[in-house]
Amino acid sequence: MPNSLCTPSDKRVCWQSRVEHPGQSRSIYTLDEQAEDLMDASAERFVEWLNSFGTMESSLTPEKVKNLFSIKGDRTLLASVKTDPKEVNAIAQTVADKWNKPHMAIELKYEKHINDQASRVSKAPIISAFGRTVPVKERPWVKRSNDTAITTVYPEELLTREKIFKGITHLRSTSALIDFYLANPSLERPEYLLQSGDFAESSASESVNEVPLYELLGLRY
Repeated sequence: MPNSLCTPSDKRVCWQSRVEHPGQSRSIYTLDEQAEDLMDASAERFVEWLNSFGTMESSLTPEKVKNLFSIKGDRTLLASVKTDPKEVNAIAQTVADKWNKPHMAIELKYEKHINDQASRVSKAPIISAFGRTVPVKERPWVKRSNDTAITTVYPEELLTREKIFKGITHLRSTSALIDFYLANPSLERPEYLLQSGDFAESSASESVNEVPLYELLGLRY
């Protein structure tokens, strides 16, 4: 026993093993070969452990166990696949705040791009080059004092809501909507209902106290 402890570790091994080889250093093996040895040893131990259950020996072999975890790919083919890292120039605002990188927010970059575009437009653009005048359609846009904003033109029936309420003013839903507008005077009322007098009729009907029919007929209830 003392002699065994004093000997080097590679000389203490006196049995065949896929993991430890007597008289050989692990440094001469590549990482792939070391991984293959470890997988072979693990597969053999798994098969031995599985066969220890019961009296019948299983048909499972170490090769079959290794095939279960095989990626079915050729090493040469896999090595030829080239993967380049993709650089992300901008991310969403929420992600930028989460990663503590606010300068990468896409909203900030878009605002900076718009400001840069606006700053590049000169107040006095060049309208002539090489002795010729630049066509108007190729000149940069410059805001002028007589420019007017574009206003969208809508049909009159849409502006007054006639397209919506025409022909349905007698419905109960329209009456409920009118009552809602009366209860909320701060809301803008549809012009078509104002012109048709629906709000005036509702106001008049509310101001007059309703009299039951049996009182009008002089009947006792």
